[in-house]
Amino acid sequence: MTRVTDAVSTLTEHLAAKPAAIARTLAAAQDIAGSAHLEADAAGRGAVSLDDLLVAFAQIGGPVGQALAAQGLTAESLRAGIRDRDAADLSALGITLPPAGEPVAVPGRLDPKRSFRLDAEAARFLEKAAGTPAGMFADLMDHPSRRPAAALRAAGADLHALRAALPPVGEDQAEDNSPAAPIPGLLDGLAETTRRAERWVPLSPERVRDVVVAEESMKPLLMPGMDDVLVAPGLLNVTRKGREHEYRRVRDAQVGEAREVAWQMFWPGGAKPDQGDTDERGSYLHVLITPADGGTLLTLTRGVRGIGRLGRIAGAAATVFSGSANRSLLRGIVEQARARD
Repeated sequence: MTRVTDAVSTLTEHLAAKPAAIARTLAAAQDIAGSAHLEADAAGRGAVSLDDLLVAFAQIGGPVGQALAAQGLTAESLRAGIRDRDAADLSALGITLPPAGEPVAVPGRLDPKRSFRLDAEAARFLEKAAGTPAGMFADLMDHPSRRPAAALRAAGADLHALRAALPPVGEDQAEDNSPAAPIPGLLDGLAETTRRAERWVPLSPERVRDVVVAEESMKPLLMPGMDDVLVAPGLLNVTRKGREHEYRRVRDAQVGEAREVAWQMFWPGGAKPDQGDTDERGSYLHVLITPADGGTLLTLTRGVRGIGRLGRIAGAAATVFSGSANRSLLRGIVEQARARD
């Protein structure tokens, strides 16, 4: 077995001469490995397998998740397909699996200080992976073991139609971190750098909204690693190095068919009052939740205000290169919504 971090490190070395490929492949590998990690943990397994990676594609959404959903393939149906495939394999050996009973909830053993592991096949797959999520999923369907393809067929998939429905290589990465117009009314009158991430997710708009309006679920996403956060209705407040800052939920409203929610950071007393900057407004996260194709089109817009001369440069640069942060937020919202089941 190997650690997830080891596999991703090997992948980085493998693509060292291809910066664009690194960005695409690491983004996909991080999303898939993170979701597969949770899948394996929930089932009580000590290592991520190819089957966990397969189910992860349905869970994280995006173009691959949409292609699966269009054939009625969900995480639940893929799990059933995996079981049916295994039952058929054992039946060929004269072994009969016991009937499937009610799902058994296995207490998760997730520990942020514990490295999760991949089994040998999953590790080799991620180490050799290249391309976008669609390319990686196609490679998984073509895995030499033929087990992912067999599970898909057992779940009712038309592999030819599924492959044809996948987007062309490269087009399924436009969702991560593209330039965007500022959201009016949040940082008006200030220098602002704005980026947008967009992804279809296999969750209802109501489930997504329940996460993004709730203070407790947004606390680890907006203020990760902070334990002494004051939580109040529509407010997350913390003091660091004698300086207070807070996130306020400044919007929660219906906009046509969509729902918009916005969290904005503020510095009570001003961004730099000692330098005459008493404007309290800081960065924001604007979430647009739109019903789409039986799930939700989730659009995140992040606006950053630079503070001071160097801060304006640093703020703009951090926002432009914040693709991984956007993916973490998207994945975090989806995982929080699933945890509410």
